[in-house]
Formats: sequence, structure tokens, C-alpha cells
Amino acid sequence: MENVKGIVYSFYNIQLLFFKLLGLFGLPAHYPSLLQYLYKLYFWHVAIFWMLLFDISMWIKIIGNISNLNEIIKVFYLCSMAIAVMAKFVRIRLKNISYVALFARIHDEDLLPVNVSELEKFTQSSHLSCRVRNSYMYLSLTSLSLIFVTQLISEPGELPLSIYIPISVENFWCYLIAYLFQFIGLSLCCLLNISFDSLSASFFIYLKGQLDILANRLENIGKDLYVDDNIINLQLRDCIQHYVKLRKIAEIMEDLLSIPMSVQMISSVLVLVANFYAMTFLTDPSDYVTFIKFLVYQLCMLSQIFMLCYFANEVSLRSAELSYSLYSSEWTRCSKINRRLMLLMMAQMDLPIRIKTINRCYSFNLPAFTSIINSSYSYYALLKKMKD
Repeated sequence: MENVKGIVYSFYNIQLLFFKLLGLFGLPAHYPSLLQYLYKLYFWHVAIFWMLLFDISMWIKIIGNISNLNEIIKVFYLCSMAIAVMAKFVRIRLKNISYVALFARIHDEDLLPVNVSELEKFTQSSHLSCRVRNSYMYLSLTSLSLIFVTQLISEPGELPLSIYIPISVENFWCYLIAYLFQFIGLSLCCLLNISFDSLSASFFIYLKGQLDILANRLENIGKDLYVDDNIINLQLRDCIQHYVKLRKIAEIMEDLLSIPMSVQMISSVLVLVANFYAMTFLTDPSDYVTFIKFLVYQLCMLSQIFMLCYFANEVSLRSAELSYSLYSSEWTRCSKINRRLMLLMMAQMDLPIRIKTINRCYSFNLPAFTSIINSSYSYYALLKKMKD
């Protein structure tokens, strides 16, 4: 059982650590009041000095160069990302108690696998969650490194980010302070993106794994020839209860994730447009280093929105297949009462689980991903035509 608890913990343990490093989750109640107070001060330090001021410095740069499109593009691809990061930061802080409650809920006994087959499916989901988290983390950190490394190669002595700095950077110590401000500010944004996006994907992978387990239980109903109708009735009722629990968990996940993920989708369109535009005008052969920087950043943004849409789509597809799993059971051997109960279950399961956006008419799925790509290219083409 402890091993199973460890598997559940692997879905969110690294992300929870990152959130705590950013001060988004409070310390446990048994910690001394002084530490509690210092930790709250640490949160406000991160929120105001590193998050808010970093965002403000980009907006000042944009407003100060409002008539210069090229200067705006230099900072806009980061500014759009920072908008999404701030939405995630605020939402996590406001909902941190709900996050803790959800972490505790997925550890409850009624959601743990009960046999070897279910444990295998659950373990596969855990491994997939870890692979997605690690792959996205490596790609994000590579993109972060390239932003700073390419600047040292192409324009040594210049700051890596085109944001407003209120001091002259001609002096070495002023340059170092400005450089550290940019490095720490952007690194914290990257860290929060990695944490939130991979956690969102892990939630969807966990939910899909639970649906796999439920589908396995539905398919095995009536397979044992020595089980009577009363036992089958109990199995059906257990499956109904498990399905209702998964529905409620999906609603909790949607409440926690829908707003920041929706802001992320809108920001992604702006980032992709700015990146496409910036890459178009890199015609000098010496700009290949900068081109690589934009290319990796573009891949990072695409993978970010793809994994959110893809795994949310997987939940919807798997939940829509539950009625077929029930039909694959030995329903012909069941009593008339149990067959009626199965029909009611199939009617209920015909409505798939969907993770809705802020606009309740739309869901996070693969069509949403393709729509973002199409919109980004359309806006880019319009922007380029206006420039020409």
C-alpha cells in the first residue's frame, strides 16, 4: 500500500516542491509562528519584487516604444508569456487550499487500484506523467538557457532581455544587478510555467488512468461464471459510484485549471505571432544563433499548449468509450434488473468528461490546439502584410 501511495505522490511531488519554493503554499500548522510570518514575507517578496516588477518593466518598455513595432516585438513574446505566468501565480495562491484538498483526495483508499492489473495501469500513468514533466522541464530550461547564452555570443555586454531598466548599465555593477534581475525574474517565470503546466498534464493523465481502471472493471463484469446476479449488481453499483467520484474530481480540476489555462491559450497566440514575426526578419547569416533561440522558444510554447490540449482530449475520448467497455462485458448472462441498470449507466456515460475553458461553450482538446495554430498564423500574416 505504501508503494501505491508513492505512485500517487509521483504525479505532483516535484511540482509541489516548486510551488513551495515560490511561496505559493503555506507552511504546515506545526511550524513556529515566526517561520510562518517569514514565509509570508518571502511570498510577498517574490510576488512584488520578482513577478510584478518584472511584468511592469516589460509594459513600460512597450508603452515607451509604442510607435516602434520592431522594439515591441523584441519584448512582446516574453510579455505575453508573463501575463499567463501572473494568472497562474495568482490563481494558485488563491486556490492553494483546494490544491491541497485535491492532493489528499487522490490518496484516498477508494481511488487506489485493487488488483495487479489495475496497479499496472496506474503505474503506466505515473510513468507517463513523469516523462511528460521531465521532457517539458528539459525543453523549457534549454529555451531559458539559450535566451541568455545567445546574447553573450551575439552581443556581449548587452542585456539579454529588452525590458525597461531604470539605471545605466554602462557601469559593471549596475550591469550585473540588471542582469541578475532579468535572469532571476525570467527563471522564476520559467519555473512556474514548468510546475503548473506539467501538473495540469499530470492531473489529466491521472484522470485518464482512473478511467482506464474503471473501463477494465466494466469489461470484467460477468466474466466470472461463479458470480451470481447479486454480486454483479454490487459491482455495477461500485462502478457507478466510482464514475461519479471521477466526475467530481474532474470538476475540481476544471475549477483549478480552467482560468489560467484559458489565459495561457490567449497568451500563446500572441507569443506565437510575435515569434513568427521576429523569425521572419532574421535574414543576416550571423543571426543563426538568435534564430535557434526563437526556434527552441517556439517549440517550447507549442509543446506547452499541445500537452494541455492533448491530455485533456484523452480524458474526453476515454470517458466517451466507457459505454463500449460496459457493452464488452458479459451482459447477456445478467438478470433483467442488472441489464436495465447497465442501460442507465450507458446513457449516463454517453456524455463525456470535458475540461471547459472560461467560455463554457468550448473545451480544451486537439481542435482547440489546431485553432490556436491557425489563428496565430492568420494574425502573423496580417501583421506582416501591414509591415510590408
